[in-house]
Amino acid sequence: MVLADQRSRLLAGVVEIVAAHGYDRASVESIVRAAGISRRTFYDLFPNKSEALLAAHAEALERLSTPLSEPPLLQADRTTQAVESLRAVLDWAAAEPEPALLVFAHPFVVGPHAAFCRDRFVERLAPVLRQLRRASAVELDPVWEEGLLGGLAELVSSRLIDGRAAALPTLAPLLIEFALGPYLSRGEARTFAL
Repeated sequence: MVLADQRSRLLAGVVEIVAAHGYDRASVESIVRAAGISRRTFYDLFPNKSEALLAAHAEALERLSTPLSEPPLLQADRTTQAVESLRAVLDWAAAEPEPALLVFAHPFVVGPHAAFCRDRFVERLAPVLRQLRRASAVELDPVWEEGLLGGLAELVSSRLIDGRAAALPTLAPLLIEFALGPYLSRGEARTFAL
């Protein structure tokens, strides 16, 4: 119980310090100070700062996945599922900007781990768009979903870094129309976006 609490506080400290200063400027000392744990406890839990960041990223990605796993969303038709998933991503990032910075993985924030973190985000959401592609029988290269989600991650990341997290949900109509465009007619995409 104590170790689990210390680990939880440590990961929260990683999120706080990395979000505020970026990975390169975050030190183990600043992380343990923010977490209220000892340096020895840090090293009992993780061999280095890199592993602690990856664990914090995994936890943040899991928190993002929670709203995407809600039964009403999973039971919706493919188009509604894609639309509501995008809305859920933007709402979550607006509500939890610090962990969202880890998930959306701007290199300025997470340093050398950016590509790994971005890939894990794409892997988590790409199936929603792939199902939409299959349901609409549109012939697109599967790389389309990766590119679309990578662009979304970059857009969200830049808003988070600029301190504009609260405005992210207002981007939903534009992003939904953009995301649905390859699968539906422009009019249909716009209808779902509203």
